Amino acid sequence: MAVQTTLAVLLCPLALSCQSADSQASREHFSASLDGANLSITMRGQSGSADLGSQLNAVRVNQSQVVFSAHTATGIFLVIEFIGPSPPQPGGGDCNNNGLEENLVWVAFDPSLHPINVTSALIGSCTQMIDPGPGIQQDAKSLSVRYDCNAEHVRRILFFRKAAPQLGFTVQTAQMDSGQ
Repeated sequence: MAVQTTLAVLLCPLALSCQSADSQASREHFSASLDGANLSITMRGQSGSADLGSQLNAVRVNQSQVVFSAHTATGIFLVIEFIGPSPPQPGGGDCNNNGLEENLVWVAFDPSLHPINVTSALIGSCTQMIDPGPGIQQDAKSLSVRYDCNAEHVRRILFFRKAAPQLGFTVQTAQMDSGQ
């Protein structure tokens, strides 16, 4: 069963009413809806869509949420978290029974509502031994998530600047000490 979420958005993360610095954008509402991995955008009677299934590591979407959205003169930008069961692994094991995969996906639509860029980061994975850490952290200026890639012995920190949503994700990587 697909998870279906509808979100009416007015220019700021997880809010139903707020103002944009861009006076033209502040008058325009858009709505975003998710049906599994299918994203639909509607604004000014136009619509656009993106099938994000190829960006996800899970076999299906059990849970999804828009963690950031913005509308600027250059387009519409969303960051969406997807969680679902791990794909079956040879030999069975815990990942086959209880494993989860978690992706954070950045999607950019141009002003005509055509998807122009999609970036996905695997921030939690049973099959690839990625510990999602404390989850997504947000403040007024940014969102970030720290995750440990245990198979590679690296810690990654994903950053997203809310004031520049068109830039997408930045990821820093550092070797994990044996004590981490």
